[in-house]
Amino acid sequence: MRRQTLPLMGYLFFAYSALTVLVSYLPVYFQNEGWSQSQIGWLIAIGPLAAVFAQPFWGYMSDKWKTIKKILIICLSSGAVVSVFFFQITEFYALFIFGFMLFIFVAPTTALGDSLTQKTAMQQGLSFGRIRMWGSLGFAFTSLVSGFFLERVGVSYLYIPFLLFTLLALSMAWLVTDAKPANKPVTIVHALQFGVKPRVLFFLGMIFLFR
Repeated sequence: MRRQTLPLMGYLFFAYSALTVLVSYLPVYFQNEGWSQSQIGWLIAIGPLAAVFAQPFWGYMSDKWKTIKKILIICLSSGAVVSVFFFQITEFYALFIFGFMLFIFVAPTTALGDSLTQKTAMQQGLSFGRIRMWGSLGFAFTSLVSGFFLERVGVSYLYIPFLLFTLLALSMAWLVTDAKPANKPVTIVHALQFGVKPRVLFFLGMIFLFR
């Protein structure tokens, strides 16, 4: 049982590590590239904006296609490819567009990993917290280690830890066991009906206010 969850633990560790690199050090990277404070503000806003669209879309597709594993592979592979162009761009509007594309693929990788963890824990009778904590460990470990690395080699090499952790997460995604899909079919109508429920709207409103 433990051996079956090891790839999932590894995936959470590396997926959260990759996201941590972007969230923690992108502002410093943009500043190092010479962008103004207002331009950096616009570029940093790309992540939350993309996540608003990406997470519901990929969550819906995972339910419709009845697989989380394949969605993770698609998102991580696409994110790695887009990042190669993203970290070479020197024009603001192109950087904005590619940044949006990057977060469209990267933003849902942790949320979908949590969803896979929750389903795996329920189906196998395991502790969700003991599996999920590996994502938190990846976040904490990478925040520290990446800081030492970038201080030594320079923040312009931010793409190295990001690509490294993204590819490691991708390798783990190939090894994870997909959760058993729900028998009830999912349609766009179901998603819209869920999205307009008062409790859901209230919850999203609270998140918006507290962020």
